[in-house]
Amino acid sequence: LRGSRARRVLRGAAMLKAAGFARPEPLGVAECRVLGAIRASYVISEALDDARIMSQVVLAGGRRYFLRRCQTLGAVAREIRRLHDAGIYTLDLQETNLMLAGGDDAGRKVRFVDLEDFRRARIVSERRRMLNLVHLDRTIGRFLPRTQRLRILFTYVGGHPDPAQVRRSVDCFFALRNRAQRRARQHR
Repeated sequence: LRGSRARRVLRGAAMLKAAGFARPEPLGVAECRVLGAIRASYVISEALDDARIMSQVVLAGGRRYFLRRCQTLGAVAREIRRLHDAGIYTLDLQETNLMLAGGDDAGRKVRFVDLEDFRRARIVSERRRMLNLVHLDRTIGRFLPRTQRLRILFTYVGGHPDPAQVRRSVDCFFALRNRAQRRARQHR
């Protein structure tokens, strides 16, 4: 009903391009069909030679580069906020799906990959926003202490917003995260 994986990748790439977000450019698509049913689909996209996975950039240099790490996490949080404000969200936001390019922290570019899971909504609900942040937290959380993970949330919310708004967002975030952790433990 939803079409092939390759078709969803092309749709996600077009959606991100129209909204002005960085992503690898799809160059070619192939589908294997048997009796009209799609058995496999392939996408060839541009190489991201200058980009690295988020955790590799954040952890580069160890503890000595705290300020650079904070700036990088802030850039990621602002780009995710911009994505949600544009009415786009993803079903699979994890640190391996965010590629960071650019040498200096001020000009660092966040590129979204795994394009098949992007969806459009008129307004991205707070629950979907927090689910995206929970997914990111569950993958980057292996590498960062809690204070730096909260920095992503606070930067996403807007730095120093109203304390009541922060409390609501933090409560929603931790409720969703705890629910996801309970589900993961049940499936083990």
